[in-house]
Amino acid sequence: MDLMNSFWSALEVMSQRHSALVLLITIISAIAAAIGFIFLGQFSKSFQLFRNVYAGTERSRAWLVYQTLFGIAAQMRVFEKNQRLTFFKRARMRIEHEIFDPRPVRSWPPLDEDGNTVRIKSYTRQARLAEKKKHKERLAAWRKRMSAIYTPGKQTIEVDDAGDVTGLMETISRYLIVVRTVDREIQRRGSDELKFICPIRISQGFVSPQHLLSGLLVKFNEKWQKILNKFNSDTEDFAELGLPNSNAFARDFRQLQMFIYNCWLMWGPSIPICSSNCGLSAGTYISLQYGYGDENNSIEIVGERTFLSGKLNRLAQGYEGVMAINARVEGRLQLSKLTDSKFMGNQLPEFIRQSWTGLQDERPVLHLTETQPTDLLQSSIVGVENPVGDLQAARADTVSSYFSSYLWVIFVLLKEERSAWYPVSSILQSPLKRTSANPWKDFLPFFEHGNIADAETCNFCKDQLAQKAVMGIVHLVEKSLQGRDAAFPLRFAYACASDDPGCFNGLEFPSFSGGQSIQKRMKEFLGREAEKSSIAKRLVEDQVIVFDSYGGGQHMHPHSSCFLPQHIKKHYDTFSQSEATG
Repeated sequence: MDLMNSFWSALEVMSQRHSALVLLITIISAIAAAIGFIFLGQFSKSFQLFRNVYAGTERSRAWLVYQTLFGIAAQMRVFEKNQRLTFFKRARMRIEHEIFDPRPVRSWPPLDEDGNTVRIKSYTRQARLAEKKKHKERLAAWRKRMSAIYTPGKQTIEVDDAGDVTGLMETISRYLIVVRTVDREIQRRGSDELKFICPIRISQGFVSPQHLLSGLLVKFNEKWQKILNKFNSDTEDFAELGLPNSNAFARDFRQLQMFIYNCWLMWGPSIPICSSNCGLSAGTYISLQYGYGDENNSIEIVGERTFLSGKLNRLAQGYEGVMAINARVEGRLQLSKLTDSKFMGNQLPEFIRQSWTGLQDERPVLHLTETQPTDLLQSSIVGVENPVGDLQAARADTVSSYFSSYLWVIFVLLKEERSAWYPVSSILQSPLKRTSANPWKDFLPFFEHGNIADAETCNFCKDQLAQKAVMGIVHLVEKSLQGRDAAFPLRFAYACASDDPGCFNGLEFPSFSGGQSIQKRMKEFLGREAEKSSIAKRLVEDQVIVFDSYGGGQHMHPHSSCFLPQHIKKHYDTFSQSEATG
């Protein structure tokens, strides 16, 4: 590299001292050398990048890649050292923009933006020629957009909504992994961060202070046989419940309980973020959910806690009774891992670290607290450093109020042992503990899919969930006792909910709780139901439903929502253990 730079410097001196003829020869030689340098160095690396990112598609054809790369070279001033060294960076910027604005593809019959065949009036030659002309116009407009991406002020990727990002997560991951593979400079430096060069600005999406857990279908790639086999093994201990009416209902009860838990976990629920005073939530960085339409169509916003907290709290002003708000964001897409230097130590909350482990660790996130040069083609030490990252209310003309998410509540099944109440699955442990090695087997969740971005709908869905949970427990107890005047051997202890982490520290963002808590709604509904139902009255008098079993402590309890990533990880780990012993 030093030798090549010396060569270019010598050429510049020669151009000042020699005649026009010599200068002309020098220029021709310089152009040839420049082209050779690009081909042998950054051109080759860029060619590999395009071919591997677009492998298996028409865009990976060699002639199209050459056409693109020569087009990039034509825009450069190859006599300037700094320009020559930006070729690979320019190739990366081109791909980053193409991911969200792909090269138009001509098809006949034509397709709409969703890939559906467009109904046309005629299939004649004239119609095909007309469509060909339109395609050329689209291609010309696209090329014009692509040629502008190297201009300062136009380097930021612009997308309409968060769904445009979440729908391309695999492509984004593949691109960053390919960059790591072909860029020896990254390998030589040992860089632990893979990120886009270009920032991205998203016009609208819903931000919510909750964290999406990996669902069963995602974790096990929809391998239903594995999921069902584990479900069967988890329900074999029904006799340990000690329910009356022989083992017939105990089997049904265990099947129902584990079905509800598996169904709740199937697509992955979101858990609330508890206060930074909680040991599992403390950290310099924090993660927020940013999606479009549904929580499963979301990406994580990661940034410094003070920055994101300030932005989110200001955004919440004027909103009441909701758990998500429409917002526009700007940040940098990054393939984050627990091994990233900025996430080492206690920088990232423990509950997120537990959630990110395993195959789900390496994931694209939108990082909001970084800096960049004014011109992205400059090195990071040249020019003025500008902050990248913003979170503001969406424009009035884009504001929507639809973002669906699971509203849920979890009860823990308790059984009396030695004059105290313990989780059922911990009874057989030695020594006896307040939590078990298989805590998920003690969970009884109830959930409702609701719109958390609209106050009235959120309120309605919370009421529905409160009634469903109480009446569900009433039904289970009534069916078990079958009219007998006997004590029900289990307790249903309230643990946490989608609007309450169950941790004494409370919510980090209480203004996003969605109004009255689900716990309080259940208490009120059970009280009203006890006035007209004898079985509901017994539940209250016998304390079969307990709302304060884990309350009043000075720390998080073992079934608070901040422990759920840890418990669910243990659950997922048992799948491989079952296969090993099966």
